[in-house]
Amino acid sequence: MSESIIDTRSEAEIKTQIRLRLGRVCTLWLQPTGHGKTESGSEITFGLCRGASDIIGIRKSDGKFVAIEVKTIDGLKRHYRDLEIAKAKHARGERISVAQRRALEQWMFVRLVVDSGGLAGFAVSEDDAERIVGT
Repeated sequence: MSESIIDTRSEAEIKTQIRLRLGRVCTLWLQPTGHGKTESGSEITFGLCRGASDIIGIRKSDGKFVAIEVKTIDGLKRHYRDLEIAKAKHARGERISVAQRRALEQWMFVRLVVDSGGLAGFAVSEDDAERIVGT
């Protein structure tokens, strides 16, 4: 994407376009995570795990696990800011905010996938996602 063009798409729009573009080389699924309450008031959690990437899948050519955390450009800036604060506070044993915890968990999930031989990273565009999976 040209630097002179400002991408105003939502995260949902970027996810859709990534799945469309990478569909020829990967089998991909949206991976929502979170928690809530049922109608009866029971607490529930859903998703692979805390911090799991937005899109997970398998690269068709070799079966490698794929994890793509999708952000808008502004969202990625906030993520990195929150991550740096979280790392510093965590090292000092201080409490971190929900946003900082989320950034740390997402970063840790991506690192786990990469360290385990998978393909993972943060993407603000289809081009970023293609670089992650090596197309």
